[in-house]
Amino acid sequence: MANNNLHPDIFGTEISPGFYTNSTNSKNILEFTSSPRKEDGPLASKDEEDCIKQFYGESFDPNDAWIQTYSGKRFTPLNPNISAIDILDIAHALSNICRFTGHSEFYSVAQHSVLVSYICNQENAFHGLMHDSSEAYCQDIASPIKKMPEFNTYREIEKKIQLAIATKFGFSHIEPEDVKKADLLLLATEQRDVMSAHRSDWNLNIEPLPFKIIPLAPTEAKNLFLKRFHETKNNKK
Repeated sequence: MANNNLHPDIFGTEISPGFYTNSTNSKNILEFTSSPRKEDGPLASKDEEDCIKQFYGESFDPNDAWIQTYSGKRFTPLNPNISAIDILDIAHALSNICRFTGHSEFYSVAQHSVLVSYICNQENAFHGLMHDSSEAYCQDIASPIKKMPEFNTYREIEKKIQLAIATKFGFSHIEPEDVKKADLLLLATEQRDVMSAHRSDWNLNIEPLPFKIIPLAPTEAKNLFLKRFHETKNNKK
């Protein structure tokens, strides 16, 4: 017998109730969204408008708005449910997000996180690995934009997601100073190794680390992140 008390966020491959009711419905959606419209006609057909309303609802509730994760779970960024947080989703997403908003060789947040976990004090290695894990659900935004007053709401959402992840995996949501230092040391090293040009006016006054970063493909970075997760998860603060 089905347990109606289970929250839908805990399930993988969750399908929005009442949207894709059967394969025929899905086929019809594909048919009308791919059909050409008249140049002087409406932007969306009546069928398309009905589909949009059915998907989003007549009234949009941001606290119930959700994204589908790599594993198929339903995650609500503004109202995170720790049951929907999955390390596989975090590893997959971070391995596909490029640092520096893409203005570098492809170098993933996942690889960056693994390196932080090795550079910081080893009692905080797990924290170092997970310090950017909220970005798996709310993306990596360029620092000059992220620090603007207009992005206060984004920063609050990011904090809320990071707190949920910390609760899920049992580490402090307060970032240790040695993790912050490792992050800055890596930034100087990344500037040297993965950026295509070195600007003299970007001066961090920090010596890069004495090794060269070789960017990894997403699959390699993902596997390395998961391996490091299992190595450090039982040694955290």
